[in-house]
Amino acid sequence: MAGKANFYLTVDFNFIPQVVANVEMVSRGAPMKIAKEIQKTAKSLAPVKTGHLRSSIEVQSTKRGKTAEVFAWAKYAAWQEYGTSNGIVARYYMTRAFQRHANELNGAIMGAIVPW
Repeated sequence: MAGKANFYLTVDFNFIPQVVANVEMVSRGAPMKIAKEIQKTAKSLAPVKTGHLRSSIEVQSTKRGKTAEVFAWAKYAAWQEYGTSNGIVARYYMTRAFQRHANELNGAIMGAIVPW
């Protein structure tokens, strides 16, 4: 007769303080670094007639570096992004820039949560 096999699974939550520390460390630099890449890409994708829209795309860090915003301050930036009913075709320059760098953002987050 065969012997009994035992299987044990241990779930250990002792790593949570390390995960929190890693997330804290990553959250201070990663948002601005990735936002600058998004800005660079958005500038390359923005439609250019005078260069005003492209030069209005900026990055701002908030909450002690834990948050970064990419924005365009040209008054017609949203029209170029989303289009209008008056014939301006949507260009989605910001959306496409964000999409191109979404994996970097996800990678930074996952790298902080699961460092091994």
